Amino acid sequence: KGLSCASALSYSAMIAVPVRPQGFATIPRRVNLASHPPHPQQKSAAPGAPAASSFPFLGLAAAAIAVPGRRTQRAAEIVDVEPVKPMDTPQVKAALEVVEAALSQALRNGVPVRNQVMEYKADPMRSPLANCGIPALAPAGKKAAELLIQGLVAKVDQDSAEVAAAVLCLMLGGLDEAHNLITPHSWSAPTTFGGLPKLRSTASREAKYCHVIVHRMEGENLGEFGSGFNNSNYWLGQAFYHSRGMSEHPIFPHLRRDVEDFVGDCHDARCLLRTMGPKWEPKLFNNLCEDALLTEDPELLEFCKKVQTRELQLLFEHIMTAGEESQS
Repeated sequence: KGLSCASALSYSAMIAVPVRPQGFATIPRRVNLASHPPHPQQKSAAPGAPAASSFPFLGLAAAAIAVPGRRTQRAAEIVDVEPVKPMDTPQVKAALEVVEAALSQALRNGVPVRNQVMEYKADPMRSPLANCGIPALAPAGKKAAELLIQGLVAKVDQDSAEVAAAVLCLMLGGLDEAHNLITPHSWSAPTTFGGLPKLRSTASREAKYCHVIVHRMEGENLGEFGSGFNNSNYWLGQAFYHSRGMSEHPIFPHLRRDVEDFVGDCHDARCLLRTMGPKWEPKLFNNLCEDALLTEDPELLEFCKKVQTRELQLLFEHIMTAGEESQS
């Protein structure tokens, strides 16, 4: 007797089709009311009468057509309507300023490789974000992450905003905040720190890439699945390596080209690039970071810091560009 609001909300892509008498097969089909002619026996509405039922807030238009001897209902395709994003509110402007400050500070100071202990809590108690030098991020934990997302979601979709916020957290040393943001996009089970999984995330691969860097920065510390480096190597396989055994990501060609400028007189860095050849191999860089932390070689640590900083910058730009394209 009509398409209920509950049905429309539960099945945002469902198409209502005519109800047929028993014995006739019902074949789902797409109905476009704008181009679908009315039934010959349908009576036109009286002057001044309201039009067919519509629910603008659902993006739904429905019409009931009376046919002698049976009831028939036709409905238009239900379309998900993206809410208009407030771009000029003071809160969004302030959040965007925090995003810019975080990016500028990270690029100015660099992002060193490290052996950083992680807490694996939804609200970490000892987050480096509390002392990162940006007052708005001093609360750390969920509040800091939500503030970054509030700024980024004005530019890209929600999934991309969350993963891009994780990259910014990594730049500032917020490993737990980054891990909490990316886990639902890259892990299919609920966790106490990340919450429920987002199985249809549009930023899943970039979240897996972030997972590589999170656990690389966890270093030799024991985490959820062995040491940070062991866990990072697991995520390398999830994010990059395919049946051909080759690593692939859109930022790799740019990264491989840019690291040539960071080598200087570092012998181990020159050996790394010679071993890689023309393609960037993240597994070899992981191994080099592990060696750098073990030997504490100043030149090697500086090289790894510059590479990791550039890697995170390229990844952030890639996520933002892809997120903007998905919205257009």
